[in-house]
Amino acid sequence: MMRVTLIAFTLVFVLMAGVSLESARAGARLSVSGEGPGIVETTPRDWLRHPQRERYYTESWTTILRSTKGDTLFVTFVYSNIGVISGNTAVNIVHIPAGRPSRHFRYTYATRDYGENPATGRIVIGPNSKVLRGRDLQLRLRESDFELDAEIKGAVDGVKFHDGRLYLDERREHWMQTFFHIPRGSFGARLVVNGESAKWSGDAYSDHAVQNKLSTDFSERWWTMRLFTPEHSLSFIAFRTPEKAGGELAMRMLLTGKDELLAASDQMSLEVGGEIADPKGHRYETRYRLSYEDPKVRFKGTVERRRKLDREAFMENLGRMERLVAEMVAGNPIVYRMEAAAEIELTLAGGATTTLEGDAIIETIVMGD
Repeated sequence: MMRVTLIAFTLVFVLMAGVSLESARAGARLSVSGEGPGIVETTPRDWLRHPQRERYYTESWTTILRSTKGDTLFVTFVYSNIGVISGNTAVNIVHIPAGRPSRHFRYTYATRDYGENPATGRIVIGPNSKVLRGRDLQLRLRESDFELDAEIKGAVDGVKFHDGRLYLDERREHWMQTFFHIPRGSFGARLVVNGESAKWSGDAYSDHAVQNKLSTDFSERWWTMRLFTPEHSLSFIAFRTPEKAGGELAMRMLLTGKDELLAASDQMSLEVGGEIADPKGHRYETRYRLSYEDPKVRFKGTVERRRKLDREAFMENLGRMERLVAEMVAGNPIVYRMEAAAEIELTLAGGATTTLEGDAIIETIVMGD
């Protein structure tokens, strides 16, 4: 008998892979709604679930913590219609202790195990919860082998572009919708993994996305970065559509100061390079060249891999028959997470030029062979 739950979770991952973006260049197949101001603050309603009936509807809430000692944690809550018989919910964790191998934890639940309280901003999956109050996020995980208590203080307001939607085809039948609830934040946390306890503090980021199409159906590559310095943070997420769909580059970039949003745009220039092969022959990029300019802000620089943090390939965890079934729908996506050295020259209007330096977390996501 096939492990139905694992297949369903794998398809959920493919749908949500890279879900944190909703912009496109004018005149392309990709488009935003264009309704209302270009950049607006997120609302309490944006944080909650946006129910859809489409076959490949998935909603995800992702939080990334980076400790002062170099530890990294990715925590994603998922609600999805995907499943062999019915949908499911899940909590996916990637735990990367500084200088040690990464560990993956996946907990799958039924859709009835999801709950939310609009009055308090609390979202629950099984024994796990996230609560957003204004700029601040409380994250609680209570699994038998993984516990977390994290208090996150947002430094700037959450933002979205227009209504947050990026349409993925000319008929606007398929789309993504993204809310950047914490573009920059700080955190304190208590972590217990397999009985081993630790206290963390450092930088944080959190977003929330909805989509109704598999990522492998509209993209061939994704690239992401999160860089935190004492005075600024710079993050971006980009994907490229297949050549047969125009080979378009979609981009979302966020630049903050200590306590203000300095720029948010889909017009940042990105060049990727430094392609290498993993031991199984899959090739991925390890270097990004960035540049951006508007009347108030301009920056230019390079971000290049220092060391590999994690390689996540869901299909490789499946048996032969399970993999054949899943690949018929989802392809073979692989996520490469890396620690990278960033050196970016930043100039603000009327101000001096500074250099953003530090260890960024970058990802290259290869959507198929």
